[in-house]
Amino acid sequence: MRSRQVYDGAMTISVPNELDPLLQRQADAQGLTVEQYVGQLILDDSAWTEAPPLTERDAEFDDVRAAVAEGMAQAERGEGRPVGEVLAELRSKLGLHS
Repeated sequence: MRSRQVYDGAMTISVPNELDPLLQRQADAQGLTVEQYVGQLILDDSAWTEAPPLTERDAEFDDVRAAVAEGMAQAERGEGRPVGEVLAELRSKLGLHS
């Protein structure tokens, strides 16, 4: 069995240049450096993806179930929007290019 090595150094992450202004704005808004902001995003994502699944014992369960049911009913009534349209709108709002 191999032992797991712990990484304790710095890591370089490359992001597309068009994200620079967005990252800087978001970091500035939180009083962080871009490096701190990106690090926090990674930690937040890790906490989210490693969270246990929601169960009926969780206080939010009924609210989440109701929201999903509402979204499904809206979709059945044809009230949804194409994903491409939504993503294009988000890119525009965030100043990103496709």
